[in-house]
Amino acid sequence: MRRLLQRLFAFILKLYFRRIEVYGQKHIPKEGPVIFVLNHTNALVDPLFILCFSPRNVSFLAKSTLFSMPIVGSLTRGFDSIPIYRKQDGAKPNQNKEMFAQCRDLLKRGGALALFPEGISHNETHLMPLKTGTARIALGAASGPEQLPLQIVPAGLYFTQKDIFRSDALLYYGEPIEVASVTLDEQGEPPKEATYALTDQLKEALSTVILEAQHEEALNIVTRAEKIFSSGRRKQPLSNELALRKQFVRAYETLQQDEEPRLTALKMRIEQYEAKLKRWGITTSDIRPDAFTLEKVVRFTFFRLLLAPLLIPLALIGSIVNYLPYRLIGFIASRMAKGEVDMFSTLKILASLLFYPLAWGICGGLGWYLHSPLVGVLAFLAAPLTAWCATVFWEHLPETWWRTKAFVLFLLQRSAFDALKEERDAIRAELVTLGELATQHEMTGEPQATPPS
Repeated sequence: MRRLLQRLFAFILKLYFRRIEVYGQKHIPKEGPVIFVLNHTNALVDPLFILCFSPRNVSFLAKSTLFSMPIVGSLTRGFDSIPIYRKQDGAKPNQNKEMFAQCRDLLKRGGALALFPEGISHNETHLMPLKTGTARIALGAASGPEQLPLQIVPAGLYFTQKDIFRSDALLYYGEPIEVASVTLDEQGEPPKEATYALTDQLKEALSTVILEAQHEEALNIVTRAEKIFSSGRRKQPLSNELALRKQFVRAYETLQQDEEPRLTALKMRIEQYEAKLKRWGITTSDIRPDAFTLEKVVRFTFFRLLLAPLLIPLALIGSIVNYLPYRLIGFIASRMAKGEVDMFSTLKILASLLFYPLAWGICGGLGWYLHSPLVGVLAFLAAPLTAWCATVFWEHLPETWWRTKAFVLFLLQRSAFDALKEERDAIRAELVTLGELATQHEMTGEPQATPPS
């Protein structure tokens, strides 16, 4: 049952996200006790990622109230979850001692535990303060009579747009941490100093596998700058995109005080460049002269024209059938999330599991009622196919439109096309120079002034 549910949840995630990548699986021990620690910015989507895309069967901590709920309780127990008792649920103070004991027992059996040390899902651009529970569990398990060779693997979750359907997601495993044995007190608790030290180590390890910035403004400008810097090239792995954005954030925050006028000038230059792109109705990724060779243009046109007669009728049917549930799901998610972006994807996925099958069932029922049982069954089976065709069509339509407009600009107004390319190259050069300045500052503490490009 566990394996079946994992495959089902993985299928749902792959439908919701356009691209899912997993990096660093070599860091995961194939056997023995292990704790995965993850950042927590996307509600129930986060545990689904480690559940579905970890080579180890993982267990979680779950609210004790979930175990008594119909269906949910069975699922919770089926994934070997451990109940955590909260004061707001009427738990007694000593009940969590049982939770710590169960965690240690699971690790002694060579199991894998996935924990979110921030304690809550959030929308901050940086890690929230980590709770000490993970360190207490790890030190307690590694310091018992068995002296377990316990490792902690930091796992970062990176979403290009966590609240948007058909965005991209990366699960990034970092270097494991060996948990050293310490002397436990009479209650089996590790020293506070060791607990705080390991918690700080976990924070540092998580920081290496996630994208974080001190302010939303920094993350915004870095995201826009990286898109320009990487545009016009082959699509890179999400792990490379993450690494590049982390470098940009570090450089931005390093230079923010000493090079503020230059950073402001860069932001204005990026805004002006984006305004020019918007005026032409294209994206920076479309500024690729090498994409407009005769061979590539013919191939692009051929495949679009070849697929259009097959895809458009099904996509139109799928759009009509699924438009109402699509809009209803977005409306419900927005109302229930109340502005909490980290809840959007979770609510959209849960609502989709209800409203899309309901819409497909109505289509099947109408076919059955209006024509015959066979037509009803065929209509029910065809509805998901048309939904997928509609998704593919609307997903690729803007790309096709932008690429076509860029090609027209390339043919008819080559000077404007070349000017956009030159401006992009100049912004790239300035980004490289600022990166070098940031490196000098980190090494010497005093960046050497260089003229702006």
